[in-house]
Amino acid sequence: MNEASVQDLVEKADGSALCLAMAGCLKVEDKIDVWRQTTKLLEEALVVAKLHLTSEEKAIALANMPEDNLLMTLPKTLCIMPKGKLDIDFGENKLVVKGKDFVVTTTYSNVDAMLKLPRNDPVAKATVISYEFVLRLKEPVAHRKAMIKYIAFEVKATSAITPDENMIFHLEPLQEDPLLEDKRLHQAVEMFLVKLVPSHFMIKTFPEVSGSRYVSTHGGSFVKCYRKTTSGLLYFLPEGLCFLNPPLFLSRKEIETFSWGRETGLHLRTFDLTVQLTDAPKIEFSMLEKEEIPSITEFAATFAALKTNDERNEQNDGTVPTTVEDDSDADDSDYIMEESENASDEDYDELSGSAYSDSGSENDNELNVTMVDSDEEGPLGPFPQVDMEDI
Repeated sequence: MNEASVQDLVEKADGSALCLAMAGCLKVEDKIDVWRQTTKLLEEALVVAKLHLTSEEKAIALANMPEDNLLMTLPKTLCIMPKGKLDIDFGENKLVVKGKDFVVTTTYSNVDAMLKLPRNDPVAKATVISYEFVLRLKEPVAHRKAMIKYIAFEVKATSAITPDENMIFHLEPLQEDPLLEDKRLHQAVEMFLVKLVPSHFMIKTFPEVSGSRYVSTHGGSFVKCYRKTTSGLLYFLPEGLCFLNPPLFLSRKEIETFSWGRETGLHLRTFDLTVQLTDAPKIEFSMLEKEEIPSITEFAATFAALKTNDERNEQNDGTVPTTVEDDSDADDSDYIMEESENASDEDYDELSGSAYSDSGSENDNELNVTMVDSDEEGPLGPFPQVDMEDI
């Protein structure tokens, strides 16, 4: 098969004829071996063609991306969505996740919600081994041939900042930032996100809201369950529910009610939780341990009180107050909850049968709501010696 005949077959886009021509070039008498070798050649050619395709697509995607001042990179970070050990670039205006054959990018203005959720050690259950950062997007972004609504990645709880290894600074003043001294890697990542996405605060399991917080029977802020056929963790937060993994966040405004989706008879060890949404079909979480019913029931009551307060404020002035968490480092500085810690962290054993601790408020429905002053600096503050307009 000469070059002219190959050119002719390609121009005709005749894959069958091309395959037959390749088989005819093989000097093998056994017909089975002929097609075995032909199949092998075609499969190898297909792999090479796909590599070239993805390389070209990535190059075009990078070339078409608008320029952005790069601030910091998390190299080879464990990502949940998109999946893999990927590089995450924090620019001045957008976040970029880079794989070998793809690029996922979103502007910070497209972030709808930010969460930082702890992953506990399966044996030493009070020990946080990592934090998962979840960014829910207003508009889905392209990932290969699909569209994704979330970007999620994991950072180890005990990792210190190691410049040029687990955190690469692209501006020297950032590396010398006194605010980052003695910070863990997860704390630095949180500071950057809070600074770069000023329209949203970071949703976390601490501190308490209205003197209360959800505590499961094992002392955590989550329970194990299934969503459809996928096992994961369901976090109960004053701001809503979050399932990991894959990530799914349902905000307080989107949730209408909770209910048991399956009869909780004495012979059953588990139950289903149905979440009715305001403007979408209901979502079910299954196989929750029956021991969690009292704590979830109490959470649902407090959650309903928060929604009532939201509605009251909407009627009064047309706005819904946002509960803003304290971004201090106190709740993240320790990873093993010892009995000597303050009252907000030492109540796990006492609350194994109850979802909440009471701060002594005279009115259980009165919410402790704090508004963010837009003129105040975020936890990261201005980047030291660097004017963001001059970056």
